[in-house]
Amino acid sequence: MIDLKSLFCETTIRGIYKTFNNQLVAGESERVSCFQTNQGSQVDLKELKEFWQKKFESFGNQWNKTRQLYRLLYTQFVLFYQSFNQLRLNKVRYSESEDLQKDCQFHEFATTNLSSMYLFGKKMIDIVKFKLLGLNQNVDDNSKNFLNKFAHSRNLIFEHNYNPDKYKGLIFEADLWSTASSDSFLRVNIHTNSENEYYALLDYYQDYYDLEKIIVEIIRRF
Repeated sequence: MIDLKSLFCETTIRGIYKTFNNQLVAGESERVSCFQTNQGSQVDLKELKEFWQKKFESFGNQWNKTRQLYRLLYTQFVLFYQSFNQLRLNKVRYSESEDLQKDCQFHEFATTNLSSMYLFGKKMIDIVKFKLLGLNQNVDDNSKNFLNKFAHSRNLIFEHNYNPDKYKGLIFEADLWSTASSDSFLRVNIHTNSENEYYALLDYYQDYYDLEKIIVEIIRRF
């Protein structure tokens, strides 16, 4: 039996539905996304510059593994940030296009940006949790739970989406064309022995802002 409730609890998926009748089988029934209510704004990178400088200056002129991990964390944070920034721009460009066929490239760019956002976000989480840094020890339990959920979302949907260990027999297919919609839900088709028996919705705008908030709080404590 497929444990869809476990899938909901372990990822940032908002809801899982039966495809043929759209019946909710796990999660939330709410279908209003972050994009539709409050698109928000990203943190100003200039505001974080002093915290990064303080951290790197604390190492003096000596190189060590911990310093290198902070360098890697900085790089992954910037890549995560810019991936979402470009995703926003390309999503809007495509939605406002007068010739969708001609400007299809904007949608293709957006889907690439989306995949990159989850990739770099997961790498950032791995570094934060790395035993030499242990920066996640200073965040609350809800934030730790979200870090794990974001990482699992990336693994199941974008990386190990074919026959993953805990969900043998399933194939998770991100419907990348769903990014062209007027919301920020990524539809994920879930194939069992039947094609697209279920589908899940994941709010990639909300995922970005939730992870950005946690990482920025960590950076401000450097």
